[in-house]
Amino acid sequence: MADLDVALRMVAAGPVIRTGTQYNAPQMYWKDIGTSVDTVYANTYIGNRIYGRPIFPLGQTYGGVSTSDLLRFREEAVDYGATGLSFWDWQETPASGWSALTAPLAPLTSVTPNTGYPALSKSSKGDQVLWLQELLASAIPTQEVTGLFGAQTQENLKAFQASRGLTANGIAEAPTWAALLTLPPVAVNWTGGGPKA
Repeated sequence: MADLDVALRMVAAGPVIRTGTQYNAPQMYWKDIGTSVDTVYANTYIGNRIYGRPIFPLGQTYGGVSTSDLLRFREEAVDYGATGLSFWDWQETPASGWSALTAPLAPLTSVTPNTGYPALSKSSKGDQVLWLQELLASAIPTQEVTGLFGAQTQENLKAFQASRGLTANGIAEAPTWAALLTLPPVAVNWTGGGPKA
């Protein structure tokens, strides 16, 4: 997922937004990851919601997954609003799996889609922090874009939160993300020159 997230971030940040990646197809292989269908959906949507791209779940039909899990994966795609989904890999799909993939879907009442955002704070790192910093730099031009949530990012985030009437705790959580996502991301020169002026 991280590589696709980087591609999405770079496309969203650059001028090719209309011709670049328009959706995210995360590999949500719950059994390989060692979790449940419910958890893989919640975590995938929390982690990818900030990129503002439609998510097309990619599930697994291999590795002895149960027919009930295959059916649940399809049902949760509907509940989460996915307009498409896919599976890997067809040649290992048993006959029972094909039946689960073609069975009619019933409304799923046992799951409420998770609408959360990633909570990022000092010492967080990675692509989500890069995205936060690109958005934050739009409001505070001195914000560095490093992918490391250090003291500067924390202080700038507190200042941004205060300017928006939010709790100035230096933690990117749902209300802060809602405010940040209204900003255009700063274009970054990934050759080492930092944000473009």
